[in-house]
Amino acid sequence: MAIENQIIRCKVKDKEIIKCVVKEEIIRVTIEDSGSGVVENFQSLLDNFLIKEDLTTQVTQGKIEFTLSNKYVSGSIKVFVNGLKERIIIEVSGNIKIRLTTGLEIDDSIEVEYIKDES
Repeated sequence: MAIENQIIRCKVKDKEIIKCVVKEEIIRVTIEDSGSGVVENFQSLLDNFLIKEDLTTQVTQGKIEFTLSNKYVSGSIKVFVNGLKERIIIEVSGNIKIRLTTGLEIDDSIEVEYIKDES
């Protein structure tokens, strides 16, 4: 499921301050500054919204399913095994786990990048 042209909203203290439109894997961000210092805090907000996670501690011989720390927006996840992007992954129901098509070796590394689902 692609997330192209999907609008993702982020709220802080019940005010919408960030809108992201995802198009062709490029995230376009609009900041609505209400004079509350939001622009100055943008990077910390972005760091809480676009997640990079190292799942290598979960690797065991032959393991194919991994649990993330956060729920992710369907279609936003990118998986890297030993630094190479995986082309095929299975998004597990609930969007907190992913499943690979091939089991990992004990010395493999796995990292993910995704948009955190705030719903």
